[in-house]
Amino acid sequence: MATETLLEIKNLSTYFDTKDGVLKAVNDVSFNIDRGEILGIIGESSAGKTVIASSIMRLIPYPGKIINGEIMFKNENILKKSSSEMSKIRGNEIAMIFQDPMSCLNPVFTIGDQITSGIQAHKKITKKEGYLAAVKALEEVQISAPENRVNGYQHELSGGMKQRVMIALALINQPELIIADNPTTALDSTIQLQFLNLILNLRKEHNTTILYITHDFGVIAKLCDRVAVLYAGEIVEIGTVFDVLTKPKHPYTIGLINSSLSPGMERKGIKAIRGKTPDMTKLKTGCKFAERCDQKFDDCVKQNINMLETGHSDKSHKARCLLHRS
Repeated sequence: MATETLLEIKNLSTYFDTKDGVLKAVNDVSFNIDRGEILGIIGESSAGKTVIASSIMRLIPYPGKIINGEIMFKNENILKKSSSEMSKIRGNEIAMIFQDPMSCLNPVFTIGDQITSGIQAHKKITKKEGYLAAVKALEEVQISAPENRVNGYQHELSGGMKQRVMIALALINQPELIIADNPTTALDSTIQLQFLNLILNLRKEHNTTILYITHDFGVIAKLCDRVAVLYAGEIVEIGTVFDVLTKPKHPYTIGLINSSLSPGMERKGIKAIRGKTPDMTKLKTGCKFAERCDQKFDDCVKQNINMLETGHSDKSHKARCLLHRS
């Protein structure tokens, strides 16, 4: 069955000017997402996950700047779009679910007003149509008594309900791509599972394409079709969730899996990755993980390393590691 690429990132680099030098938050990143697919991006804090999401949305804060690359959405480079053209895409064709709903929901406006404003930014609707659309959106994300909640305020909602409202806001214009940036971080495990099941149901019903950013391999295993592992602003491994979790090929991926606490895993079985992530303003030539790697070669620090096929029959499983050079 033929697949259609909805989003393709080509050689994306996003840098920040700081007093300590140029911080290379995202460096020459490339990947694609097919329509209806859920791609996960995983990595440690400050790996560049959120910067990728912000780059796609064209919401890079000062002093950051996209210095290279293409972001092809439906075969058009959105980096060449004007601000007004991007405003028509943002929240309409591409929507985002943020990590902290408290910073996104306005405490002085009702939930219904905020959902309705998301529609009015892109469509002409009456007040009644907006109200009905808001109620339907809350119902779709399984908020009980939506006709009452629509007139409520964010302080009246639990953390899990606030995240459901964020999904409703993201879905209100039926976008083709949703970017979810660590949306379950502050939720307990039971609410997190409900949230992930809700995302899967919405994908099934609407064929929505999702880029899901997380630091949790349990979430990746539950939700995603493929996963990209990010380290120091670079993708170091990408493949199907099954291949990456059962046959990881980059030493960093192996270390990340071994340091994860998954359900049923004994805490004594966890092994931390030694060392720390490099200073992103002082990145050196060669593998960015080399100083923490027990399998490095001399060449690992002498040359920049490309993504290499790992030898699987599925050639989409690649790793940025000289262990796989031919």
